[in-house]
Amino acid sequence: MRRGLASLLLVAAVVLVCIAAPVAAVAQDAQEAFTADETASDIDRIRNSLFVIAAVIGGLLVIYVWHTNPRRRMDVAIRRRAAREQDQMNFLDDTFVLPVDVGELADGGDEFGPVARGQSTDS
Repeated sequence: MRRGLASLLLVAAVVLVCIAAPVAAVAQDAQEAFTADETASDIDRIRNSLFVIAAVIGGLLVIYVWHTNPRRRMDVAIRRRAAREQDQMNFLDDTFVLPVDVGELADGGDEFGPVARGQSTDS
């Protein structure tokens, strides 16, 4: 998810630079005399650029609020824990633990670990 947000921010930065560059070029050419039509078109372009910037920032705000929503974060944590527990259960299905007398465990005797089904304990 972080990669998606980072790429979205990168795209937003590139769009902003592409929009801001013509605006900066217009500001540098301010020494020339403008006609009313050119000035109106420049103002329209700048206004549209500001609308695009506002839309991008608004979209990023919506994504941020969605991503940091406590209810969503809790649901994600519960799903991850369930998946982790399921992985542990799947791992335990593939192992066999030799039965050991409880007294031997209390005495600190030989403790047997998990043995894979294909292995033999007699060697």
